Amino acid sequence: MVFFNKRGKLRIVSGLLREWYGDERASREMSVHCPPPRELGEVAEQLVAQLLPQESRDAMNLAVLWPQLVGKQLAAVSNFVGLKKTVVTIEVTHPVWLREFNALKKVLITKINTQCQRDICRELRFIPTGGRYQK
Repeated sequence: MVFFNKRGKLRIVSGLLREWYGDERASREMSVHCPPPRELGEVAEQLVAQLLPQESRDAMNLAVLWPQLVGKQLAAVSNFVGLKKTVVTIEVTHPVWLREFNALKKVLITKINTQCQRDICRELRFIPTGGRYQK
């Protein structure tokens, strides 16, 4: 008994169909033996899930969701910087906003964890603009 991988099997089937039907009809008949088409978004999600660690995917998700989580006004004065372990770092445009965001810390942590459906954030760290480049 001979075992073939999918590619080898498809090559054999393709050759047989070309022999039986000719080149033009063989390509149409071959579509029956190929997997059904899938949405690009579905394939991209699977690829990202395989290539990136969960923490990186969570960080990308938070970067996109940040304006929704804090609202328009606070999103205008803050930027999501990163996620490391369970610490989310946010950059704010002015030191006055540090006080505002610190007052909202518990609410924001709850919103982040609720939106991501897991406890990915245990601490929020707020830094002034340019603070991420300082040692």
